[in-house]
Amino acid sequence: MTSDDAFRLSPWRMLSGSPLRFLFSSDPWRAVAYTIISLALGWTVFMAYVVIVLLPFAPAWSILLGRIERQRVRMLRMAAIADPHPAVTGSFGARARARLAEPVTWREVVYSLALAAFAPLATLGLLIACVLTGGFAAAPLVVAAGGQMSIGPWQLETPQEAWRVVPVALPLFILTLYLFGAAAAIVASIAAGLLGPREEELAAQVATCGRREERSSDRSRPSADGSSAICTTVRSSTSSVR
Repeated sequence: MTSDDAFRLSPWRMLSGSPLRFLFSSDPWRAVAYTIISLALGWTVFMAYVVIVLLPFAPAWSILLGRIERQRVRMLRMAAIADPHPAVTGSFGARARARLAEPVTWREVVYSLALAAFAPLATLGLLIACVLTGGFAAAPLVVAAGGQMSIGPWQLETPQEAWRVVPVALPLFILTLYLFGAAAAIVASIAAGLLGPREEELAAQVATCGRREERSSDRSRPSADGSSAICTTVRSSTSSVR
């Protein structure tokens, strides 16, 4: 198994290897970008839950969020998460009832709740880490501009005092990158656990695909709705899950 294959299996792999490999790769910046988008989505969902009149629509926006999140894990070099939702047809009401009866819909609601709860806590922790790192790095500039700084036990009044604390910014910067990596791995792990298909869901999709292919063969012509490609994807997902 190559390192890329390992990363595709678990978002934690990027944090468990060599620190030098992590720091001098694209992984920290992938994690930063993934986490920032996660926080933006989390705050959006948080505000949607605060607005009481939107609560009845939680399954709808959770399904949309699930579609986004299944693809977004590719930012961390993970494989996209297979969609457990079967294809549904009929009127809008029939499709809505079918979606509400699917267990994955309510796992998506749980995921949206988890992301909404995670966003404020992660924002606070990462903001503190970024402010501390920036404060130590920018100390000489602040003091040179005629200001004074107080960072924990340090009272910085002269440029010489400010320059002495600058090296502290480096380990803080590394720690901050790892914090972003951990935040990204937490979100991606929750997404993989809640949004991915269960064995019974994949089995049902395979059975549905089999019936569609039988009907298509009875008509002696390929299906025009792309069901063959969908069935191939479903079977591939089944193999990867097993």
